[in-house]
Amino acid sequence: MDFSKNLLNSKLFTWFACNRPLYTNLESMAHFKILDLYQLPIKIASNKDQNIIEDLSKQLLENQDENTKVSLMKDIDDKVYKIFEVSKEEIKFIESEYDEKFN
Repeated sequence: MDFSKNLLNSKLFTWFACNRPLYTNLESMAHFKILDLYQLPIKIASNKDQNIIEDLSKQLLENQDENTKVSLMKDIDDKVYKIFEVSKEEIKFIESEYDEKFN
């Protein structure tokens, strides 16, 4: 999975997406418009950071153990937080809201 797909699947971007107004189509299904994607705060990470995230993602896809998958997903999220310079307080807030919505 490439770097940008990992960003979009991270807790940070899931949180960001959930806190944006979602438009609905005729079938009332929430979706993003292209304008929403342009507003995502994409940062260009170093090649080293991109490679680390891509390697973690490959391990995630290859691994069958649920505990290991959870750990790898946390490692990816932690790396994304670091790239975007998210503070510990912000991480705590984001993860709390994420857990409320998805756990």
